[in-house]
Amino acid sequence: MITNEYFDADVIINAASFRSHGGIGISGAIKNMFGCVVGLRKQLIHNLFPGNPRKFGQVIADIYRAVEADLSFLDLTTVLEGANLSPAIASVGLILASPDAVALDTIAAQAVGYEALPIWVTYYAGKFGLGCNAIDDICVHGLDWKSLDKAHLRYPDMLFTKKLSAYDRVSTVVNNSILRPRPVISALNCTACGDCAQRCPVDCIEPVSEGAAYQINLGDCVDCGCCLKVCEDQAVNLEFVGLAKMIRVLLNKVPAKIDPKAPNELDPARG
Repeated sequence: MITNEYFDADVIINAASFRSHGGIGISGAIKNMFGCVVGLRKQLIHNLFPGNPRKFGQVIADIYRAVEADLSFLDLTTVLEGANLSPAIASVGLILASPDAVALDTIAAQAVGYEALPIWVTYYAGKFGLGCNAIDDICVHGLDWKSLDKAHLRYPDMLFTKKLSAYDRVSTVVNNSILRPRPVISALNCTACGDCAQRCPVDCIEPVSEGAAYQINLGDCVDCGCCLKVCEDQAVNLEFVGLAKMIRVLLNKVPAKIDPKAPNELDPARG
């Protein structure tokens, strides 16, 4: 699920902006590294944990184990507060830096007045041994932390766990994993230009025959979405295939075309 660009780099510098986040409380240095997850996989992971900040925070921290940064910067000059609840921009006036992204996010949450808010990302990152999330054990240089006039930003909305039924929990996982939509090339619209094959990071797109339309080997596809973006002829679209298509035919819920930015049609979180 991780871009090869991360593993090919000698040093990782993480430049993040801090904001309140309706799904996990805050988006900071750790959440910024979630961007190393390729394309459509990020949306699928979001869809897996509707209304459950604790589980989603644990997943973000778990992913950070694979994509730790050598040095992180966090911009709090201005901060988006109250995400999903009439968001506004507040002035905080800080820029933080540390080789410890966990300590960085912990200090940032305190600096904006979120000390009473459960920040599951830093909690689990600390539990995984990725850094320090104990405020009393973090040393702050460059300012007098104890006398700092901290901001008091509004908490984000939608931070309380929804109790889903067993059916909803199972269907959420299934619809965003084995029954998820996949990229498919339309032979009628494909001009055999080869742009998608050249852009594919895992080389899973090849022509059916010389000079003919291209096709995607879904067994090797990583759902990065590059082919969807690079095709100027709109020949590549997300479609339900195989078992996923059969089930949706039975349920009479097969859309003609799927917006890759939209939630899964059968995702219970949409209700």
